[in-house]
Amino acid sequence: MAGCSSIEKKSFDWSEISSGKWSSAAKIIEIKTGKSQALDLNFRAVKDKKVRLDVSALMGTPVASILLDNSKIEAVLIRQKKIYAGKPTSRVMKEALGFGFDPNLIFSVLFESIPSGEKWACTEDGDKSKRCVGPKEDFIITWTGRKDIKRIVELETEEFKLVLSFSDYSPDDLANPKTYVIKKPKSFKVIELH
Repeated sequence: MAGCSSIEKKSFDWSEISSGKWSSAAKIIEIKTGKSQALDLNFRAVKDKKVRLDVSALMGTPVASILLDNSKIEAVLIRQKKIYAGKPTSRVMKEALGFGFDPNLIFSVLFESIPSGEKWACTEDGDKSKRCVGPKEDFIITWTGRKDIKRIVELETEEFKLVLSFSDYSPDDLANPKTYVIKKPKSFKVIELH
């Protein structure tokens, strides 16, 4: 009888993924006040092309849906009955979610890639953790607890800290084009931001 040998399993390689569906619990903490809010987030994305983010309260009540592509962003806020639309800027995220950041960072968070644009300084500790610091050192993204598809991602600025606990991922290569369309109720106020 041959002896058993154990082979250490390598962490999931997000650089090989081109699209998918993610589920995450999220906690948003305002730095000044210490107030926090817990939400559930569901992402669908095609790497560097488009993202749909559906936000719900912990009991499943829809809060918002956000669509992002290379040229525009739309944020539909259910409770406020508002739709924010415009170029993908931190201003739209600030108006929609209450805290601003470059919405294109969502791609970096999901696919564990170095943020594009200005130079970011990134370090990695094997499969354990990865950390990227923004060019002005005012924005930090940290990936920890990386085990297969599960991981914790923290986005931290002077204004807020967002902690994402990713628990689920599945490939989404055959996504329906309607996935990236949000029904916009006619009664909602549309606010164009440029």
